[in-house]
Amino acid sequence: MVKDDKHEVAVLRFIDSKGVEPLEVKAGFSFVSIENAQMNLKAEMLNKSFAQVAEEADAAWEASCRWHGT
Repeated sequence: MVKDDKHEVAVLRFIDSKGVEPLEVKAGFSFVSIENAQMNLKAEMLNKSFAQVAEEADAAWEASCRWHGT
């Protein structure tokens, strides 16, 4: 973890994870502040499974494609 008074960055590295159950990572993003990233995570993803997020992303993509006429 790298952190200063305005930024916080975490780097994860997974080595030799063969045969291990999949790992789900939930992350909040904000270009404004760490607090906004935490709020985004709670508002958008905290209580959702990977499958739910994937389904919502697919639906949003399909709706966007229809809107653009593709």
